[in-house]
Amino acid sequence: MTPSPSPEDLERVIDRVRALHVQVRDRLIEAMTVSSVEHLAGIDRCGLDDTIYRIDVEAEEALVPGLTAWGGEEPIHVVAEGMGEETGGVLFPSNADADAVRWHVLIDPIDGTRGLMYAKRSAWIVTGVAPNVGRPPRLADIQVAVQTEIPTPKQTRVDQLWAQRSAGALAVREDLVTGGVAPLSLRPSRAIGLADGFASLSKFFLESKAELAAIEQSVWRRFQAQHSENGMIFDDQYVSSAGQLHELTVGHDRVNGDLRAVLLTSGEAPDRPRTGVHPYDLAAVLIAQEAGVEVTGGHGEPLDAPFDTTSDVAWLGYANRALREKLEPLILDELRRRGYVPN
Repeated sequence: MTPSPSPEDLERVIDRVRALHVQVRDRLIEAMTVSSVEHLAGIDRCGLDDTIYRIDVEAEEALVPGLTAWGGEEPIHVVAEGMGEETGGVLFPSNADADAVRWHVLIDPIDGTRGLMYAKRSAWIVTGVAPNVGRPPRLADIQVAVQTEIPTPKQTRVDQLWAQRSAGALAVREDLVTGGVAPLSLRPSRAIGLADGFASLSKFFLESKAELAAIEQSVWRRFQAQHSENGMIFDDQYVSSAGQLHELTVGHDRVNGDLRAVLLTSGEAPDRPRTGVHPYDLAAVLIAQEAGVEVTGGHGEPLDAPFDTTSDVAWLGYANRALREKLEPLILDELRRRGYVPN
């Protein structure tokens, strides 16, 4: 266990992580400029957590110099996709005392790989940092978080968001052509209904797609009936947890979430999903929470998970408390009715 960090310590960590993200982002922009889609979409290996594509390897390689420099100043423990899954993470420097590290760092170098490598949609670098509190770290221990957009090749403006626990969230939008940087307002939707807005539960893959769609359809219809809403509800399948949280944080979406892990752990699940969201996908969830988004676990409990790349996690995000109060009972009742939540 190390001394509790000061606000100045946390600000320094944010600055370091923001700079590290820019290095990774710029390396990936260059790779997408000089390499073909076929090359970047090629499989490098299959890890314990996910399939690792060549574009993921570019991100991993871009991370190491910055992490090495950080560890040269103060010892850190890093848990990241593609780095040390079998050993529970990597120490920087490698000879550091695991019990005396200053920071635990949870990273997803590319959240949204599949959309990015086919130039369909931007992806995100996400990082959460927790101080060493003398026990294995968890998502709830994260004190600062950063997420940085990785653009598609035709995109010229990108966002970077960061937060310090109990101190709010901030963001900027950068013009990659001019180098200009401007503040970005983080304003989750204040709408208290779903009509003519985006509300989605993740159903990316064939497994359990029909069941997840049925849960979503039932909940949205019950909501419409209870609140006399007739407007359309739009679906958006952004294959990136960080991307989904960004959409909530900037006011594009009203409800988002991923319940695959709830089905995965239930004996009642038809056509059981292969996997759910992993903790590193949610490394930057603090940003959405500090911006005012209501984020919970799949059963409505406070969201938490260990620092790893393999645990399956479910989450639900609501743009504001009023929406959560209206929708959460319907979602939990639907899950209970289908046998996914105990009575």
